Amino acid sequence: MRDLCNQVYISARKTIEDVKNNYKYLDGLYSLVVNNNGESPYYKKAKTQFGKLTKEMFINSIKNKKIIFVLAVLDTSTSKRSLVNDISKFNSNIAKFTLIDLSKNMRNLGVNFQILQLDK
Repeated sequence: MRDLCNQVYISARKTIEDVKNNYKYLDGLYSLVVNNNGESPYYKKAKTQFGKLTKEMFINSIKNKKIIFVLAVLDTSTSKRSLVNDISKFNSNIAKFTLIDLSKNMRNLGVNFQILQLDK
């Protein structure tokens, strides 16, 4: 849970930074994918998908959009419990603290954040 929460937080910070820097990271990402000569099916598919978009089209597809960061979790417990209604039924205090801390940090960044509990 700590790693997952950190990934969400880092991604939010990076996104905010990129918006302030006029999307330089996305610009570089686009160039990296388009100029990649990797042979794996993943690289080939990514390059094909990006090949249909200009750099401006790619950046504009993200620019001025409402971005919501979502932490999706799947509870592996055998009993049904809800993060919203049954938080006391979760045993890991570290996981609970990490979720609360992430929520606070996301508010401090001023980004939209939601937690989605996936059903089995």
